[in-house]
Amino acid sequence: MSEDKKALVMQAICDGFLSIAKDLGERDFSPQSDDQPIGQDKIAVILSMISEDESMRGRFLFEGDAAQIKDLAEGMNGETLSDRAEVFFSVGEFANMVCGKAVTVVNNAYKGTNFRLTPPAIFSGTNMEITTPSVQSTELKYSGPVGLVRIDVGFEGV
Repeated sequence: MSEDKKALVMQAICDGFLSIAKDLGERDFSPQSDDQPIGQDKIAVILSMISEDESMRGRFLFEGDAAQIKDLAEGMNGETLSDRAEVFFSVGEFANMVCGKAVTVVNNAYKGTNFRLTPPAIFSGTNMEITTPSVQSTELKYSGPVGLVRIDVGFEGV
């Protein structure tokens, strides 16, 4: 994948994250530049981005403090969520919207790319680490009302 496409994907994901979090989740996030770790109890969502001809493959990882992810999900739903399954469904849909917006931007800018998304996979746990050794990625952290979130986007063979 060209550097131009990677930069466009990252910008579209950042813009999508911030706008959807604000408009739908009613939450403001700000860039976090230090190495402050995300808490031990985490929720993470992973989606794959694959071009139609399968020549380009990438993945989107969105993870955060469980309390921050729950807060975002509650903002999206306009109510307190007591069932973790509802939180998982909401954060999966949030990640789908962010990635869908980014994929649309890239597909419109680079005709013929035809990126598609896989359904989101949601993980939850304590001291959880997710890594994809064969993927070079770019990581961004944001501070929200009650914790941190991390966005990590990478592509194979780049």
